[in-house]
Amino acid sequence: MNSSNKKSREGGIRSILGTLVFLIGFGLFAGAVGLFIYNTWDSNRAGEASRKVVEQIEKRRKGKPRMAGDPVYEEKREMPTMEIDGFLYIGTLEIPSLDLKLPVMQKWDYSRLKIAPCRFSGSYFTDDLVICGHNYRRHFSPVKGIDIGENVYFVTVDNMVYHYKVSNRENLRPTSIEQMIRNQNNVDEDLEIAGTSKDNGYLDSDESNDPESYGQWDLCLFTCTTGGQARCAVRCQRVGEAKEKKTKKDKKDKKEKKDKTDSKDKSDSKDKKDSKDKTDSKNATDSQNSTDQ
Repeated sequence: MNSSNKKSREGGIRSILGTLVFLIGFGLFAGAVGLFIYNTWDSNRAGEASRKVVEQIEKRRKGKPRMAGDPVYEEKREMPTMEIDGFLYIGTLEIPSLDLKLPVMQKWDYSRLKIAPCRFSGSYFTDDLVICGHNYRRHFSPVKGIDIGENVYFVTVDNMVYHYKVSNRENLRPTSIEQMIRNQNNVDEDLEIAGTSKDNGYLDSDESNDPESYGQWDLCLFTCTTGGQARCAVRCQRVGEAKEKKTKKDKKDKKEKKDKTDSKDKSDSKDKKDSKDKTDSKNATDSQNSTDQ
């Protein structure tokens, strides 16, 4: 009798445990399905929001598109903006190979990123523009797989067109902010940077990259990798006559600066040598006078 009751209790416990395991498993499955549905809805919502903003920007732009190149557009000044639904936009980002056309806000925060990619730092005037975007299907998720050499266009709100080509893809740590925004155009500037990592910040890079192009970029697009453990940075270099002229001028300025430094070093070295010769001559004279006495 006791043995029968014991077996009955054990069977009841196993039944309860089985039910609990089933409920936990079902809850996890339902949660995963719910998260997938929400993420899909949120991604579609963000894509639709961006599409509507692009339509408004294109309707309100004046004149015909013009390729950037006039010297007045190379000055370091504030970028023009257009206000739509209470937010300021600096232009649209267009990547034909990915069928992407997205508006770009002037400033970034997480609430703005729910609507459109945002300027993180820099400017298209100074060739150090950094744009961040959420990993949405119709925002920056496709950018992670873009091929080296693809065309990228940034069209300002006043219809100036900046043409770029993808040169590198890099994965960086989330804390590596300095590595994300430093390039050849701002290397001498005192940037306000917080949360940088102690190491060089790089996790890996695309094997098709050009090693000589590291740090040599004019536009950077970045987003989270799947899981959010790293940041995928797509580096682009500007192309066209204006960029070639600017590059030549930069090289000339660097050469002149180096020549001045070398000349100063040689002058300082000569002065030190002359001073040493005078000191040695004086010491020799003092020594001779002491001997004569």
